Amino acid sequence: RTALAKAALVIPQLRALRADVEFNLFHPMKTPYAKRSLPVGTFPFASEKRRALETLLAAKRPSALVIDGFDLTAERIARDLGVESYVATRRDGGIDIDGRVYIEDEIICAEEVLALMRPELVVGCPSTSLAAARCLHEDLPTFCITTPEALRIRGPCFNAIFRRYAERFGIALARSDDVAGQFDEFRPQIPSAVPACA
Repeated sequence: RTALAKAALVIPQLRALRADVEFNLFHPMKTPYAKRSLPVGTFPFASEKRRALETLLAAKRPSALVIDGFDLTAERIARDLGVESYVATRRDGGIDIDGRVYIEDEIICAEEVLALMRPELVVGCPSTSLAAARCLHEDLPTFCITTPEALRIRGPCFNAIFRRYAERFGIALARSDDVAGQFDEFRPQIPSAVPACA
């Protein structure tokens, strides 16, 4: 009863606190957090950071963008798929290219990397960055690896809900819930230019 009374008081306040506008990957769908929803456009970022990132990506020429998360590191995702050349963003700053960290003093997001390069593929844990990759490059092979850890952190229906939205963008999800089984299913689908040489 107390929770119901609190909800009755809080819900009208939340409605009043909505943002005026949101940039939504799932546009024209709308979330309850904003009054108006707009599609996602190009990602703006500082010119110095842009130059540093452009120079690095041109010099290293990574083939894949890897999105880590939950209990999967970028290194493990790349290794288990047999991807030798990759770039991955880091939450604590910088980017990881083939296991080495660069530009550590800048926070770089996947959308910034995608604005400067078109990878051969994108693979990672459930993230809006996967959807952004497909929005920017409609024919880009994009794979999602789901984990039981995501269910523990985000709730028991998280992977199923993410699958429903991700499939609208053409993001590939495996039939298996087992992480190793997902890698096995995706490995043959990796473009031939990306895997490590045997």
